[in-house]
Amino acid sequence: MSEYDNNMTGVMFQNNKGGNESRPDIRGECTIDGKDYAFIGWHRVSKKGNNYYSLKFEVAGEKKDAAPLFPEPQENDQPALDDGIPH
Repeated sequence: MSEYDNNMTGVMFQNNKGGNESRPDIRGECTIDGKDYAFIGWHRVSKKGNNYYSLKFEVAGEKKDAAPLFPEPQENDQPALDDGIPH
């Protein structure tokens, strides 16, 4: 049995926004020219009323020491409040 060639293929899933509407609508991964990529996307509507997705790609595994670009949302994710006003 031959090994499956997944080059130039990928998968895309609806993203769990966890109540935060600024999070991406979709997330996925793909392989292009033998290199793995992760991507996220936001649903948009053009001025002419056409639906499309704005995408952002990252080479998979490139930021090994840093937190992942697209971390899984946590149930109680809340952005830190830093309004610059002394308390």
